[in-house]
Amino acid sequence: MAQWASSMLSSLVWLFAAAAIVAAVLNSSAVKGWFGEQRVRKLIRSRLDPSIYREFYNVTVRTERGTTQIDHVYVSPFGVFVIETKNLSHWIHGRRHDRNWIQNVYGKRIPFPNPIWQNLAHIKALGTLLDLSGDKFRSVIVFVGDCMLKSEMPPEVCTSRGLVEYIRSFDRQVLSTPEVEALCRKLEEVRLAPTFKTHREHVADLRRRHGELNPPSGALGTSTGVPSGVGLIKTGLAIIVIAFIWSIWTKMLGDVSGSLQPPKPVAASPQPQPQAQPTRAVAPQVSHGPSRAHQAPKPLYYHPTDSEAAERGRRADESMRVLAPNTQEIPLALPTTE
Repeated sequence: MAQWASSMLSSLVWLFAAAAIVAAVLNSSAVKGWFGEQRVRKLIRSRLDPSIYREFYNVTVRTERGTTQIDHVYVSPFGVFVIETKNLSHWIHGRRHDRNWIQNVYGKRIPFPNPIWQNLAHIKALGTLLDLSGDKFRSVIVFVGDCMLKSEMPPEVCTSRGLVEYIRSFDRQVLSTPEVEALCRKLEEVRLAPTFKTHREHVADLRRRHGELNPPSGALGTSTGVPSGVGLIKTGLAIIVIAFIWSIWTKMLGDVSGSLQPPKPVAASPQPQPQAQPTRAVAPQVSHGPSRAHQAPKPLYYHPTDSEAAERGRRADESMRVLAPNTQEIPLALPTTE
């Protein structure tokens, strides 16, 4: 029982450790940002015509300071929509000219860079690379997740519920069809390949510029697409160490419980059995007469001889002569008829 309990505790500890690691990964800003971006892509694809709004996802381009990463770019006749996605919850406070906005989580104030400034940096980089004036761009900041915008936000800041309506509000054509095609070809040329190597170089550039080991998600127009934070790695290692200590502790507990149990009785060693002496073969006896198996069976009815029958009759008569004098004669009462 003690070994079974120790094994169960060890399995539960490792199970909780794995669940904690998965929860930490899913709760990281990188993974939450990726899910938010996928939600925006699905929403736009389902409600806007993809032949009119040409999609470019996860666009990384080079700038004078290094690289910058843009969540979504949609090229259309109504302008180039540059979308910055924020997957946050709880209350959001911020104004256009604030350097940092605030996420209020049950009274805890968590600052994050002003997304309007971030998107302006994106538009400036794209305008330089595409040789396009700023009035052809449309800046959009969309918050996904269970959040509430508590401040009076500019019109380009919305939630996922109002995203499509805001994009559709731009109904005046500012780009011709040849201009849209030329912009799409040029954007494909200037963007870096959307690979993990590009992402790794972009994160390294952020660290170099900010002097941080783990730059915040969304800093200067970046949104990390895969979980690569050192804090997340430290959290996972800490959980593994705790699980290892727990497994050792449960094993020691099982050993102590086993030592407290009464020792099992030692079974006596079996005594050596005496070896049986070999028996001599007895020669079968030979009989000269007929064997019992070959004798004729007796008949079921025995017929007496004449002398035996006469003797039986004599004995019966003798018995009657002895019984006759001592036997009273009982009259037989017969029914009378009238």
